[in-house]
Amino acid sequence: MTISQVTEHLYIGNFYAAGNEGLLRSCGITHIVVAAAGLPARFPGQFVYLKQEIYDLVEYNIMQHFAETNEFISRAEGQGNVFVHCAMGISRSATIVLAYLMQRHRWKAAKALRYLKSKHPDAQPNIGFLQQLKSYEGTLVDSGQVHLCTCALL
Repeated sequence: MTISQVTEHLYIGNFYAAGNEGLLRSCGITHIVVAAAGLPARFPGQFVYLKQEIYDLVEYNIMQHFAETNEFISRAEGQGNVFVHCAMGISRSATIVLAYLMQRHRWKAAKALRYLKSKHPDAQPNIGFLQQLKSYEGTLVDSGQVHLCTCALL
């Protein structure tokens, strides 16, 4: 069972941790992002859920979920703690958390990944998701939400 605290109000982990109501409550979790296709909300009515049908495939467009997940996490942080999970807590959930960190803290993808790995060493988005995070970084830079630097992600 894996659950890691990323920020004061944001946690990441796997499906097993998502099934441990006591663990979730001990972390003050009030909101849960299910970042995987086919995984159920384990405790409907007990937590506020955002379910995203995300596939861990290199060619899958995970960027289409960033606006909704970022908004959900941002709103939820003012009400309690958020737990983001997929099946293993490695690729899909990490990518969702990275996109949020990039937008929230105005970080480039490389900085966000280094930070997340310091909190959750299992984080390892697949290569397609890493490429999409670099594209997302470009979108944030173009909109003035992230400052340009010469950090490499890949």
